[in-house]
Amino acid sequence: MKKILFIVFVILIGLQGCQQSSKTVDPSQIEGFWVLKSIDGNDAKIVFTGALPTVLFDFKEMNISGTGGCNSYSGVFTLDKNIISAPNIVSTRMLCFGDIPEQDFFERIKSGIVSVEDSVLAITNIENEAVSLIFEKGKSPVAKKGPVSVEQLAGNWMLKTMEGVQASAIFSSSEPKIPTLMIEPSDSIIGGNAGCNRYGSKFRVSDNLLIVEPVFATQMACPDMEGEYKYLKNIADTSELSMPDNNTLLLMKKGAAVLEFEKVN
Repeated sequence: MKKILFIVFVILIGLQGCQQSSKTVDPSQIEGFWVLKSIDGNDAKIVFTGALPTVLFDFKEMNISGTGGCNSYSGVFTLDKNIISAPNIVSTRMLCFGDIPEQDFFERIKSGIVSVEDSVLAITNIENEAVSLIFEKGKSPVAKKGPVSVEQLAGNWMLKTMEGVQASAIFSSSEPKIPTLMIEPSDSIIGGNAGCNRYGSKFRVSDNLLIVEPVFATQMACPDMEGEYKYLKNIADTSELSMPDNNTLLLMKKGAAVLEFEKVN
């Protein structure tokens, strides 16, 4: 029954997309963070067994970024007469577990006709006029202490928990080490140790979101790499920021804290 209702939903969105294509979409309708609901008519929660792909449209910088389900991506985009174009998207190349259509998602997010209706964003294939991607507006949690400033992020942090599990339980051996995070606002650089390998990237903060460009890392081999893969996946792309106090930093995705850090003096 749920599958039938989902198919009906996709068909209705497709019909709305046809109707909306004649209307010019205002950038304010697209601006912000979106979470994938379906790809090629298939429920994203079934197709992607782990994290769902996301997209963040930043019209100030004309930048598009997000995650494909495993790897993060970013690039410059244009919007002209409801047609989005981001042909030069780049992504990380982390080893991913499971069979997920990440590359299919990347190809479909590069171009298409955009329509928005009731907090649902659809991207339609230009050639066959079929709805390829449907997103729903992401819900950002409200930080109790107000928006987090770049200055508050500055300094050195050590991972305390990852997806609710103590870091000491995940990174239990001498190698890998407990992951660290160094944030240097003046140069817009983040980096640290992911458990075994060193990593780094550029970042920016917009509307209480930490937007991380594709992450690079060294390629040393350690006995247990699963924790590191998960850490790099969580630190990448776009996270919602929250600081319950000056010594605690939360990186959140879809309203849940995926990484919790404590300040290191």
